[in-house]
Amino acid sequence: MASAEYLRVWKQRNKHRVAKYDRDYRGRHPETGRKAALKHRHRNLARIRKEQRDIKRQKRQNETMDQRRARLSIKASKRLAQQEKAAGRKRPNVCDLCSGVGLLGKGIVFDHCHQSGEFRGWLCDRCNKVLGLVYDDPDVLQKMIGYLEKRNGQPDGGTQKIDLLEGVCSSREKISFN
Repeated sequence: MASAEYLRVWKQRNKHRVAKYDRDYRGRHPETGRKAALKHRHRNLARIRKEQRDIKRQKRQNETMDQRRARLSIKASKRLAQQEKAAGRKRPNVCDLCSGVGLLGKGIVFDHCHQSGEFRGWLCDRCNKVLGLVYDDPDVLQKMIGYLEKRNGQPDGGTQKIDLLEGVCSSREKISFN
């Protein structure tokens, strides 16, 4: 019997001794195991990531709505804690700009500069969206203020009533808007 075959047969018959030797070796040389694990991960990274994505996808498909709500609630709580830490203060109940409480149940959101990432304030969803729609440009906001002050929503700057339903409704049903 060749030595390689003899060794294979011996390891097969003495699995407990081989396992003990392996445990002892890993205990004496922990860095070797870490190096091997990192080397394996590096060589198989694409396959490992695909397996992790598949596992995550499978978990999400099998979770109930209550489990999903709980998972998302935990995620939102962690995000809020990070935002409050960055802001240096708790989220208030009112908007820093308009003093409103927020529309459509969106509440108060964390506003930050998209260039520097610095916290600017706690805004209602509406105020935050307005800033986003003008690309945080103060010049555009100044032009909008001038437009509103000059026009006041009317073509001649006056306060005439506009009858939107003229000729459509009877005189008793007419509705006019300011």
